[in-house]
Amino acid sequence: MTRISAGDNIVIEMASDRWRLLVNTDFVENVNGSGVLMEAMPDQPLRYTSPFARTRRFPKGGSLSTKYIERVLLGWNEKDEAYHLGLVVGPKLAEARGSRWCELARWPDPEREVFRQEAQQAGQALADVLGCPFRVAPEPKRKAPPPEQIVPLPSLPLAMQEWEMSREPNGWLVFVRQGQWARERVRRVAWYGFWTVIYILLALATLRSDIALPRPAFLPYLGLATAAMLVVLVAYSVYELRNKARRIVIDPATRQVWGTVKDLNGKPVWRMGREHVDSVYVSQVVKLATETKLEHAEINLRLTSGGYRHLIRQEDEETLSNSPSFESTTDIFPLDRAAIQTEMQAAGAYIADALGVPVWYDHRVK
Repeated sequence: MTRISAGDNIVIEMASDRWRLLVNTDFVENVNGSGVLMEAMPDQPLRYTSPFARTRRFPKGGSLSTKYIERVLLGWNEKDEAYHLGLVVGPKLAEARGSRWCELARWPDPEREVFRQEAQQAGQALADVLGCPFRVAPEPKRKAPPPEQIVPLPSLPLAMQEWEMSREPNGWLVFVRQGQWARERVRRVAWYGFWTVIYILLALATLRSDIALPRPAFLPYLGLATAAMLVVLVAYSVYELRNKARRIVIDPATRQVWGTVKDLNGKPVWRMGREHVDSVYVSQVVKLATETKLEHAEINLRLTSGGYRHLIRQEDEETLSNSPSFESTTDIFPLDRAAIQTEMQAAGAYIADALGVPVWYDHRVK
């Protein structure tokens, strides 16, 4: 015998020669002491308890000839989002009870998929035992969900101090490092180079001089050590000029991102595809004072390997003119387009859309 649970603490037992409606309680009058409210068997009257007759407005006496039953009906009601199984009775009985419909069981099912099969199985089994038709009422069409309101991102280009983000005619998103970055490193090379020469000349002149060495005597050697440190700084600045990416390209078509030194079609200094990127992280440190100031911001790609690929950074303090309402919290949460308040956040959203990955906001407030 198959058992199916329904709403309102109802259980249906069914087999080829019997169909029973039970309630899971010990305090309801029943047919044979087993909690049965209604029982149907082939070629026999429908039997039921007094509570069943009272709630369904059936004739007293505990039985009803099946000739008064026209069919078994199953339907989904949009109002309470449930499947309802019941009997459709003939006009004579309907006139006495005030309705042709007699509900037996219900299954709350907002998705219309979870209990559909069980409800149909119970209805078909009852119809087979009663020897009457079984009908499933047509379900109302699902209402189309309202179209998602996509909040537009700020228009390009976006300026982020030493970086500017724009879109190429071929669809590429491109970050271009502004000229002041290269000019600053050229100035460093010239300035450090100048003092390197000065320190070396002074140290060598002192060591080769016929006069006594200065006190303390290690000062010329300290000058040479300082010159060596300056040579390292000059070399690092030259390395940045020659090898550090000045353009970062995101291709939405191939879902790839890479960095180049000079032009967009130059040899990439690094490249990775969508399969290596887990998500985009936008980090910001905001200082709350008389004026809301952005102290630091950066965008990184979180990799599937667990590491990060740094893209761009904004280190110079910036006063936020639109006075955004930041809370004094530190948290990481999905970046909501409707809450975007800075160019760095907008740039992160553009990158995430192009690569087809989530974007997270690392929010820190001082």
